[in-house]
Amino acid sequence: MEKEFKPRRDKLVAIEAGIKADMEKFKRDSAILSASQKKDIEKKIVSAQQQFERDGQQYQQELSTANNEAMEALYAKVRAAIAKVAKDDKYDLIVQKDAAPFSATTLDVTDKVVKAIN
Repeated sequence: MEKEFKPRRDKLVAIEAGIKADMEKFKRDSAILSASQKKDIEKKIVSAQQQFERDGQQYQQELSTANNEAMEALYAKVRAAIAKVAKDDKYDLIVQKDAAPFSATTLDVTDKVVKAIN
């Protein structure tokens, strides 16, 4: 997932840096610019900021969706591994360790589930 989203994140960072540079240049040069030049540059900066915000929101939504899909795939693997361990070892019930007030370490099937996932 990192390979897919890193180029887009890097592009957004570069766009943000460009907007900041444009704003600094505008502040620095505003004394020598005409009113129409100032207006044009302000429009350009505002437009770039709006596009950056839209692109950033879309990036965040797609990243969130990809994370959710990856987690759901992992959960499916875990559920399948738990079902396999339960069937193979003839368990009627497997619960998370935190869900029980007490459990004997001999009943912990975590290692078996991890092996079944891999």
